[in-house]
Amino acid sequence: MGEIYMGSKRGLSPVIATVLLIAIALVLALIIFLWARNFVGEVLQKQGEPIENSCSLVDFSAEAFSSDNTISIVNNGNIPIYAIQVSEINLNKGTIEGKTVLKGTISKGQSETGLTLGGISFDKEAQMKITPIILGQSNSGKREHLCLDSGKVITVK
Repeated sequence: MGEIYMGSKRGLSPVIATVLLIAIALVLALIIFLWARNFVGEVLQKQGEPIENSCSLVDFSAEAFSSDNTISIVNNGNIPIYAIQVSEINLNKGTIEGKTVLKGTISKGQSETGLTLGGISFDKEAQMKITPIILGQSNSGKREHLCLDSGKVITVK
């Protein structure tokens, strides 16, 4: 049988192969970046720092009254409190998520009294966890941040 002659064809030149490899690597890097960007949260800041740093500066005192089902808050810290989240602590069920109340700002040294939870009644001697919410700035505007480590457990009077 005769030999098949392939001619003098050569593969891609090393320059073209290198350019193709770099282009493929860049496209893959772009795809991975766009995919991973959805998993990384937007940075929330307060006073030019991560908002978690401001949470450690939040200081407040709170009281809850069963007689009229209200809560009073005094802001003792330097960070304005935008709202509070009130959760009932039930020994049988653990912490029961409550409601966010206030939606206004309590500045340094100010107090807010008579805050109600709309339909939730407090039992005397019940335990409540009061967690402050502060406002932070992100690229998309102002957003709320729940300062979990700054929460306080109080006993209803």
